[in-house]
Amino acid sequence: AASASVAAAAGGGGVGGVVGPSFEEKEEQVLKWLVERSGVAEAVERAQAGKKKAALPELLRIVEGILAEARVGDKAEDPPAEEATSAGSRKRRSEDGIGGVADDGRPSQRSRPSQPEEPTGQVAGGEDWLSQCQSALKVERVREKEKLDEKTQPEVQQARSSSSGVPLPLYWKLELPEVSQVLAQKGLLPEKFTPVEHPHATLLYMGGVGSEDQAAKKAGVSREQFKGMREALEGLDGQEFEVKMVRIVFEESVVSAVVSLPAFLPCINKVPHVTLGTRHGVPPRYANEVLEEMAAGRKEGLTVVELPAPRPLKGRVSLVYESAAGGDVDGA
Repeated sequence: AASASVAAAAGGGGVGGVVGPSFEEKEEQVLKWLVERSGVAEAVERAQAGKKKAALPELLRIVEGILAEARVGDKAEDPPAEEATSAGSRKRRSEDGIGGVADDGRPSQRSRPSQPEEPTGQVAGGEDWLSQCQSALKVERVREKEKLDEKTQPEVQQARSSSSGVPLPLYWKLELPEVSQVLAQKGLLPEKFTPVEHPHATLLYMGGVGSEDQAAKKAGVSREQFKGMREALEGLDGQEFEVKMVRIVFEESVVSAVVSLPAFLPCINKVPHVTLGTRHGVPPRYANEVLEEMAAGRKEGLTVVELPAPRPLKGRVSLVYESAAGGDVDGA
């Protein structure tokens, strides 16, 4: 009897001294069953090949399907809780002699203290494994939602800003008020040309949009380049620098002055410049197209006047917002 008790204790409390499969064995059985499911083996192979990001969502979808099947099976196969409890209670009471009849024919008076039932290794292990799968599925859904929110947030902010009337940044510029003195000289601009009201050199065009991706696309640069230029200009906001006017370019619709900027000052335009004046109806940004064509070799229709000595000018970095920009944007 003592050896039987020791064997039962060593077996983890198995019924009648019978030792059931260990948790590791049950876990191995569950994993083997899972790998045999359609699609699981392929997903595992992709994960082992280094494609974990592609394999994980597929595995989670398969697990979700298994959980759904389990829930449907439980509802279809399980007896009503009250009936199952009643039948189980009667069976245990009969086996244990509780509330039954003793050997001498008298009602049994034996009773035993109520103890919580311990889940078997299979149930505990299965529930733990399913719980981990459910948790992983929730985490994956949260990540997908965060990615979607990250993509849509700039557009939402832009829509809110537009609807609420909050001005959006349009472009960074280097204000050059001294150019107005140059424009005051008679005969500098051809007849029927209108001088610009606020002379400046455009440094970075923001486009009046809330999304940095959209702004970079409008500016014609990568997001990383755009971000680097924007952060540099934010650090220089309000500071004054000396630039030099080196030449004036005349075209039938626009007159502009090419300027030399400090090397540390970012500029989105291939040819830094300030628009001096345009024909009626011609936008100041047309100067950017003309100068890019000149840099590419265009000579026809252009008159270039090199200054005998570069003229120094003082300029101040500032950000222009959409509502305050008017129509005076060159280099856009």
